[in-house]
Amino acid sequence: MNCLTETYSAEGALFLAGLIDNELVCTGAITNEGNGECRLQRMSVKAVIRSIKWKLR
Repeated sequence: MNCLTETYSAEGALFLAGLIDNELVCTGAITNEGNGECRLQRMSVKAVIRSIKWKLR
């Protein structure tokens, strides 16, 4: 996590952070693998959020 800018600054790369009520609850990165393919990596979700069972309405 110390080199986010350097690691995910390549063209087609994106680092994402998810917030709930201004609290960081998840992160992830998407990188361009070429040929129209991307890779989801470095995904992390706060433990308390992982344990919540979401209901679809």
